[in-house]
Amino acid sequence: MFHGVVVSASQVLAVESVFTGAVVYLACLLYSPITAGFAFLGALIGSLAGLMLDVQIDEIYSGLWGYNTFLTGASLGGTFFVLNGQTAAATIVAIAYTVIVQYAIWFFFIDLKLPILTLPFVLVTSLFLKLRSNSGDKTFPQPPPISLSRTQRRDYITSQQAQLIQQ
Repeated sequence: MFHGVVVSASQVLAVESVFTGAVVYLACLLYSPITAGFAFLGALIGSLAGLMLDVQIDEIYSGLWGYNTFLTGASLGGTFFVLNGQTAAATIVAIAYTVIVQYAIWFFFIDLKLPILTLPFVLVTSLFLKLRSNSGDKTFPQPPPISLSRTQRRDYITSQQAQLIQQ
């Protein structure tokens, strides 16, 4: 099972390799520990959900049930959302929703013998990015164009403290 979680990261590059998966996790960790944590959580939830949905164990072992959730966790958990309580909860819900969408697409595509690719990730991430479409909404703040997740969080906390002081 843990093999599937690690290989999920390498499946993003269409490679089934523990070494490549470890390198991808290390790269995520160097970029942002928050992003790496949510990516790992996504791959773990995706692999566990595959077990609960009675998917063939070799598909889970090869990382095919973790790479879409890996991408969802990495993209929403600290990259496209500034991390706060609401965005962390939304990211976990998005990861679970990615599994549901992947299972629905898999159920339909298996008869057509079509690959799923990253369709569940794209659909769910696009849907959840609409949560922040209102620029005045403080619940899902949009990060600056290029920034690190820890910088986003620090700036968010500073702005929240400044608002409390003004009140």
